[in-house]
Amino acid sequence: MPKLSDPRLRVIHLPVGGPCNARCVGCAGAFVPPVTVEQVQAAAEAARPAVVVLTGPGEPTLREDLPDLVHAARRGGAVRVALVTNGRMLAYGRLVDRLVGLRLSHVIVTVRHADPAEHDRRVAVPGAFQQTLQGLRNLARVATDEGLRILVRTQARDDLPRLAALARALGASALWVDGPPGPALPAAAVPVLD
Repeated sequence: MPKLSDPRLRVIHLPVGGPCNARCVGCAGAFVPPVTVEQVQAAAEAARPAVVVLTGPGEPTLREDLPDLVHAARRGGAVRVALVTNGRMLAYGRLVDRLVGLRLSHVIVTVRHADPAEHDRRVAVPGAFQQTLQGLRNLARVATDEGLRILVRTQARDDLPRLAALARALGASALWVDGPPGPALPAAAVPVLD
């Protein structure tokens, strides 16, 4: 990992665009065109980040060219590549094995709420919570052996105790809470990806 005095940026987040298997309330995903492999490599070359985070809008695990996007980030100079996902496709073990083969440093799984019905309401897909939970279990099965770190990401500040318990039970190394600091949220809620 580069030292902090290194002229690289620490982290850049690149929205991958493209299709999604959720219809989250307030998401602008339908308006983001997919990035190309060349665009990912060019962004990494320009920023020279320690970590490239491939994120939404759009669901990265639905991209057929996901391995190419990961390799492009590395060719562009990224030391590590992380992925933000809704976790639904990770319910299928083959995809988890494919991600392990890409040597990602982190997989950040968004859980909208610890209550299954509320999570499903927020993503507008019945059964999504159970798929995400199975995806997290599949990741946990391989994470320790492969050096992969799992983070659970949420905006559900009203349900932090249950989400923290869920994250711990699934072997996550961090709970990442989006949103502005407030009474229930410390200012340093975003984890450092190291």
